[in-house]
Amino acid sequence: ADRPKMTYTDALTCEILRKTSFVP
Repeated sequence: ADRPKMTYTDALTCEILRKTSFVP
């Protein structure tokens, strides 16, 4: 719980990365 913002950003980045991976 040092930087909860990192976890939130990490989750968003992971989702965005997966979506971008699907699209060309």
